[in-house]
Amino acid sequence: AWVSKNGGDSKSGYIYAQVKIPNDAWFYQAHFFQDPVMPGSLGVESMFQALAKSSTSLGTNPNAKWRIKPGSKTSWKYRGQITPGVEYIVIELHIKEIGLGRNGDHITADGNLWLGSTRIYEVKDISLETY
Repeated sequence: AWVSKNGGDSKSGYIYAQVKIPNDAWFYQAHFFQDPVMPGSLGVESMFQALAKSSTSLGTNPNAKWRIKPGSKTSWKYRGQITPGVEYIVIELHIKEIGLGRNGDHITADGNLWLGSTRIYEVKDISLETY
């Protein structure tokens, strides 16, 4: 992943990750019967994971454990699917807010998942907090 501390739409940080997808990835066969696609929830989860893993580069506690912030209202739209034969996807996160404090850190971002030049996922208000 590539991280910028002052990039992104809000100039509060930006994360870019390119993820290789193997043709025999486990999730293709685990999806609905005769529908080998990556489940949409895994694309959303990949954004949460990228945010948590890259958070140290944005100034958060390097020993922090992250969880979805209770009460957050994440929303998403899907406009396509990831199918066998896709070589890689791109995840980008635009940091909206980073809060550092004695009682824990929190971070909120908007994310996109790209397949080539097409944005197929748009996720708003990905919110994590430390515990």
